[in-house]
Amino acid sequence: MNIDILAEATNLLGPPVIPSDHRGWAHWWCPFHPDSARAGHSGHPNFGVNLEIGYYKCLRCGASGPSLSHLSYKLGKGWRSDLSQAAALDSFAPREAPKTKVSFLGEALSAGRSALLTSPALPYLQGRGVKQYTALVYGLGYGQPTPYISRDAAMYGYESKLVLKNGIWLWAGGVVYADPITKPTVLNVRYIPDNLLPVGERPFNIEENHHSWGIRQAPLGSWRITPGTRVVLVVEGLFDMLVGAQTVSERSLHPEVVTVYTNGASPVYRMLDWFTANARKYEFVLIPDQDGAGLGEFKDYQLKDGSTEKRWVKGWKDHITEALDKGEGRYTVINTPDGLDPDEAFLSGWWPSVI
Repeated sequence: MNIDILAEATNLLGPPVIPSDHRGWAHWWCPFHPDSARAGHSGHPNFGVNLEIGYYKCLRCGASGPSLSHLSYKLGKGWRSDLSQAAALDSFAPREAPKTKVSFLGEALSAGRSALLTSPALPYLQGRGVKQYTALVYGLGYGQPTPYISRDAAMYGYESKLVLKNGIWLWAGGVVYADPITKPTVLNVRYIPDNLLPVGERPFNIEENHHSWGIRQAPLGSWRITPGTRVVLVVEGLFDMLVGAQTVSERSLHPEVVTVYTNGASPVYRMLDWFTANARKYEFVLIPDQDGAGLGEFKDYQLKDGSTEKRWVKGWKDHITEALDKGEGRYTVINTPDGLDPDEAFLSGWWPSVI
C-alpha cells in the first residue's frame, strides 16, 4: 500500500468508509452520484481508489481515471500541482510483466533472429528468392543448435518439446518462423538441406523438411491483415507465402492485399473455422499447389472382396473452398502456369490477373 496515495485521496474525498481492503483498494461514497443515498441497498460504497497506482473507479456510475491529479481535476479543483510525487507518478511507473513460457521462448527466438544474417539461412533464403527485407519483416530466424540463452529459457524449450535431452534444439539448421511474430502461437521450421550446413550443425536425422509446434487457429501470416485489407491471397506453404507477400509489397498492394498460408495441404479444423467465420469479410484468391495434395485426386481403394475402386480424395483446394462456401464467401481459384509451385510462379513474373 502507498501511504502517500491514501493521504492524498483523503485530502480530496475525506476519510474513507473502508480504509483498505485485501486487494489494496480504499473505498468512499462516490462523489459523482448520490452513492451514500443507496447505502441501504448494499451497505457498501461503490467508489474505490487503488492504493498502489492511484487509479480510481466507481462500480455503479462508471466514473474512472488514471490518477489522483485527474480526480482533482474532475472534482473541479483543478490539476493538483501539490500532489506528492509518488501519488502523481505511480500510475506511470514501469512494472515488469510476469515471465511466461512465451516470453522465455521469445528469448530463444530473438537469438535466432539476431543470428540470421550471418547464418547458413541467409544464402538459403536468397536461393529460394526471399529477399533480406522480407526476412526481416516476417521476423525469420536461424535455428541454432544451442542458442545462447538463459537456463530458464532452455528449460521452457525443453518443456515445449523443442529441445532434445542432450540440449540440442529441434529447429537446428532450419529457418524459423514464429506466427504472429510477437507472442507467437505457432512455430514453423523449414529445414535447410544438409549440404548447405556446416558439419555437425544438425546432429540428428529429420523425418521431413519441415516441423511445426503450437496451435494453428488462423492462417499463418494473417497478423498482417488490417482494416484496409480487401483481398486475402491464400497459399499452402511458407515459401509460397513469403515470396507472395514479397511480390505484393513490390507491387505496392499491401495492406489492401495480404498473403497467408495454411501450413500444409490438410488445414486443421480451427483454421477452416477461421475461413468460414471471415468468408464475407474479404475476397479470397486461392492458389493451390499443382499436385494431388493441392487439387485433389482419385486413388485406388481396396474393397473387402479384393477388388479396387477409384475414390476421390479431397485436396487443399477442396478443404478451403468448402469452408468458404459454408460462410457464403467470395473466392477465386487460380492455377499456376506450367504446373509451377506458387513461389516459383511468382518469381517467374507471373501474377494472378484478378488482383
